[in-house]
Amino acid sequence: MKTSALPNYIIPPFDGIGAAEYIVDVTHELPGPDGKPLPAVDFMSMVDTPHVWELNMWYQTLNVGYRTRISGETDFPCIYGEKVGLGRSYVKLDGKLDYDQWCEGNSSGPQLCRAMAKAI
Repeated sequence: MKTSALPNYIIPPFDGIGAAEYIVDVTHELPGPDGKPLPAVDFMSMVDTPHVWELNMWYQTLNVGYRTRISGETDFPCIYGEKVGLGRSYVKLDGKLDYDQWCEGNSSGPQLCRAMAKAI
């Protein structure tokens, strides 16, 4: 990519693994537990492809009204073989670690947004 400015209008190549499926799936809805439509995408996983590409896709979908959260991901050892934990999400929890509370915290706050902004 020729720039790290975000958002921008440079289209990533979409020629490999990573966030390419997000751009298609974010526009869909599925029936929820009560039958009412819910977004098909709960969050966009980050750190599969260059972060400028991923953040640009995310910013563009925010700009047209989709409110998908972003979350860190490590696809170890398929994409990166160095170590586990390259993509991280930071969620503040009260008390001990609980998976359901972590999922709720991830869906209700932009913790990764702040962490990514500091890294760029």
